[in-house]
Amino acid sequence: MLNCKKKLNIQQILYVKVGNTLEINNIAGIGDEISFKSGIKGVVEKIYDNSVIVSVTENNTDLEFEGNKTVVGHKNYDVI
Repeated sequence: MLNCKKKLNIQQILYVKVGNTLEINNIAGIGDEISFKSGIKGVVEKIYDNSVIVSVTENNTDLEFEGNKTVVGHKNYDVI
């Protein structure tokens, strides 16, 4: 059995093919604050292969989110 005294944070990395090159994008972790759609901020609640579920905390747009939650694709947000 492995005995660890502190938790390790494992950061996931997404490789995106752009033309003939690979770009590296960080994937948000649970609890990370992200921004998306020019003026919306939220906190990541769950991570999937291609997206995250976000609890919206700030919305400076006319968009409305039922229950203040939405799904955002990994390539459509920035980690703040």
